[in-house]
Amino acid sequence: MTGEFILLKRTLVYYSTSYNPVFNLALEEYAVKNLDRETVILILWQNRNTIVMGRHQNPYNECDVTALKANAVTLVRRLSGGGTVYHDIDNLNFSFIANTEDFDVARQLGIIQESLSQLGIHCRINERNDLIVDGKKTSGSAYYTKDHHKQCHHGTLLVDVNLHDLNRYLNPDNSSIQSRGIESVRSSVANLKEHNTKITIASLQKSIVSQFNAVFQVESTVMTVSEKNMETLLKPLMSRYVSWEWNIAKSPGFEIINERIFEWGHIKFWMKVDNGILIDCSFESNDGEYFPFEETASFLKGLQIKATEFKIHIDRHIKRIQVRESLNAWFEQCLL
Repeated sequence: MTGEFILLKRTLVYYSTSYNPVFNLALEEYAVKNLDRETVILILWQNRNTIVMGRHQNPYNECDVTALKANAVTLVRRLSGGGTVYHDIDNLNFSFIANTEDFDVARQLGIIQESLSQLGIHCRINERNDLIVDGKKTSGSAYYTKDHHKQCHHGTLLVDVNLHDLNRYLNPDNSSIQSRGIESVRSSVANLKEHNTKITIASLQKSIVSQFNAVFQVESTVMTVSEKNMETLLKPLMSRYVSWEWNIAKSPGFEIINERIFEWGHIKFWMKVDNGILIDCSFESNDGEYFPFEETASFLKGLQIKATEFKIHIDRHIKRIQVRESLNAWFEQCLL
């Protein structure tokens, strides 16, 4: 693109003060939907303890569900494809939003690459558009389009993320699941802090905005966005990202086996799920008299795969208190 063309553009920078992924994804979607022809937008945002899945992924295939539930980690599905990522507040997310004629992934990644270079960190861009430093991934990107011409390129920057948590939550036991979902490509990752101990979220934000302005040869309009001043406006969009229908039922169909040993017996539970509905299931038990596994499988079929749904029917049909309480606790741990 020519410098003269770039000079015609209006550029906006939004800093989100919220660590709520539901708010931040809704903010991004709102910016995309309301984009005009003359504007290019950059959003910088962080989330607190969140798993963000690609649009066509299955959380049971991507995450350690039990660990997520035990530690109250938020799970949300985004609009773009690509793999599942973990965010904490030491990860900085960026979103470039532009019309097709202004949307240039190479240029956008160049802004991030040069921003890091200005902070003494030199990275290369691989064939997947990941940013690589010393052989390890520090940033990944994904994309989506609305109304055929409004485009979004968003990505992560691992500044000082808790890598122990990242590896714990993104380490499912895939031996027990068969899914039609798109699996993430696993990569070795590293924090930017390993290459510049003085880097902070604030210094990286400042460098990115400076480079964004330099590329577009303008001084961008900068806005700080909070839940307090935007939540009412974004509420209709936020409803998608909190819904079970979007985050779980939208998953491609899958089959999974769970096993648990209780004081009263060993249980193996197989379920086949499509659109969030348990379309088939079976139990294996070493004590059919104590646990009515055929009857239990029969009344669970056709339910949404929610622990609350299962509990209603387990409480209604299973008479033994110990079995009832054990099953409810188990499903509460392993169902999203």
